[in-house]
Amino acid sequence: MKHPVAIVLAVPFLAAASVKAQTIDVRTITCKEVAALPDATLRLLAVWLDGYLADDESPEDAKVDLAAAQEDAEDIQAHCEQNPAMGLLQAAEALEDD
Repeated sequence: MKHPVAIVLAVPFLAAASVKAQTIDVRTITCKEVAALPDATLRLLAVWLDGYLADDESPEDAKVDLAAAQEDAEDIQAHCEQNPAMGLLQAAEALEDD
């Protein structure tokens, strides 16, 4: 397992998510759909994206910054509201490049 600490720290976000089970295919979800997600789900996605886009060689990428996750979720929300047809992964990569 690459980042066991990240998984443990993500548990509070899972608890905050809706009780109803939900599966999100990040390969196909559009920004329009992301913009309609509850805040807790968006924060969870931001944490997941941070790990997904992380550089395995960087010790800094093995850390989970929960305050930054909230900011990342807000950035994703704003970007997606401006680009509703864009895919989530494309939006996250665009934000990472900025």
